[in-house]
Amino acid sequence: MSSHWEVGDRQGPPWRAIGVGVLIVGLIVAVILLRDRAGLSVDTGGEVARVGERELELVVQAPYEAGERWFCSAEFPVRAFNDGAAYPPEHPGGPGVEERPSACYADAPAALEAGFEVAPPPAAVDLVAGIYLEPTPTGLPAVCQQAARVLGFAVPCPSRLPTPGGSARCLAEGCRFAGGFVMEARGFPVPPDWCDGCDAHVVVAAAPADDQAAAPLVTCDGIVGTAAPEQPATQFERCPPGPPWLPNAGGLPHEEHTLTRWRRSGVDYAISIEGFSPAHADVLRHLVRDLAYVDANG
Repeated sequence: MSSHWEVGDRQGPPWRAIGVGVLIVGLIVAVILLRDRAGLSVDTGGEVARVGERELELVVQAPYEAGERWFCSAEFPVRAFNDGAAYPPEHPGGPGVEERPSACYADAPAALEAGFEVAPPPAAVDLVAGIYLEPTPTGLPAVCQQAARVLGFAVPCPSRLPTPGGSARCLAEGCRFAGGFVMEARGFPVPPDWCDGCDAHVVVAAAPADDQAAAPLVTCDGIVGTAAPEQPATQFERCPPGPPWLPNAGGLPHEEHTLTRWRRSGVDYAISIEGFSPAHADVLRHLVRDLAYVDANG
């Protein structure tokens, strides 16, 4: 017997053809199984929730445990519990990590499709266009009062900001810069479709009317021009890109933000949020509604 493969009319088995045939059969079986699959069952405490295929996309997974605490992964961040409530990652409430979720979903629509409901916001928290707005810390008015005492005019002090409400920061010294007032909130949670590539950033500012040095704090382009309207949240401007705002250095705080500005008692006020959409304007309306004007006397 020859130790080599024979040639001619006595060739070995057609392995390539056999392999292709096996692959085709496997694909047919897979298609049949997927076609017959009605959805994904999830144990929700005695009831079975059905999740649609969503074009065969995986939308749910089990939570994982770490040190007797339960977490959902970043890819499946919506926590769902046996009481039927679901909590997106931006939700400021919900059970603690000691309680095991029944499932973790890729997004809120997937949880809704499975029969859960997004939990209502906690007391004193407003939900506006997917952004949770909560009261600011009780010590913030004192910070605003100190700035007003130095600047000599009433400053806009937010009583509500995107959660966490304690994210308000005076990155410029004492919230004062170039004769004006500027306060920021950054890094708050936003819905997945909030904006494309923008940051979570709110700016609250004020400056004496027609003050060229302080104009960048209360305008889109940093130029004193058309007078601001007397009523807030009646006009919204789309600020173009520009020099980024660097506290204690300068730039345009509202660049690539949706901005509303107004004039009151010789002072121009402005508040903006990064990104552009009708939802951004809705959030600004609520933030303006909850502004307080704090002067040197509080």
